Amino acid sequence: MRSAPLPELLHELNPDLWPSGRRSRDLSPLFVERYRGPRTTRKLAVHAFWEVTAVMAGKETILGSTPIEVQSPAVCLIPPGYRHDEFAEQEVDTIWIGFQSRQVIPSRWRSAVTVVESKPLLDLIGQLWLLAATTHGRIGPELDAQLANSLHRFLRLATEGVPAPAADAMQHAVEFIMNHYADVVDMPGVARRHGFSTGYFYRQFRQRTGLAPNAYLTRIRLQAASQLLRQSTLPVKEIAGRVGLPDEAYFSRLFKKSNGVSPIRYRANPRG
Repeated sequence: MRSAPLPELLHELNPDLWPSGRRSRDLSPLFVERYRGPRTTRKLAVHAFWEVTAVMAGKETILGSTPIEVQSPAVCLIPPGYRHDEFAEQEVDTIWIGFQSRQVIPSRWRSAVTVVESKPLLDLIGQLWLLAATTHGRIGPELDAQLANSLHRFLRLATEGVPAPAADAMQHAVEFIMNHYADVVDMPGVARRHGFSTGYFYRQFRQRTGLAPNAYLTRIRLQAASQLLRQSTLPVKEIAGRVGLPDEAYFSRLFKKSNGVSPIRYRANPRG
């Protein structure tokens, strides 16, 4: 079966993001992109890779053998060889991930579109997009790991047929930090808010995310700052304030330590 070329909007990730110069054959993203706006064309196409479509806001229709209406927080897994397109009369916010997978996905998901609804899963995919969009360097293995985390969460939810547990207080704590990174965040207060002792919260948070709470908060802030530097003309001082680091000098030191260049140099050449 011949596959259609990637649509113009979808730019393949540079293989140089991987230390070997080649992405993993087992599970690795080909592209991670975001689109906001209506989608009124109806050009059904088929491709040879797997695709995840995450509806961050709004609703759309997956056009194929059977039209499927989906709305946020829906995440759709579309198998290779499935002829389809996406249609939305009103504005929709979607993240697309195309990936190759040699052995991860069981055969029962290889013949039709599978949909789950999960806000925590949507947040995971948002983190993957943010990493791909705002970080430079050899981050390919990190992208692979983030994709694997999102995909395994999707497959678990699809198998169980139920949303993620509403009582997952630690996940709620992670989401609280993600949603309030621009504010003053008191970590002991976050722990109490979600029913944890401070020590237990710090241990479990690191186990969940791989980072201590304050390091995770700093990472989210710097990722948001990178996006603003790339996509806006706001002064560095204002960007620092918008991401919760109003001391411009301190913000610049953190940014340079994380990215290897100052915010001004990053803005001039975000890919290094």
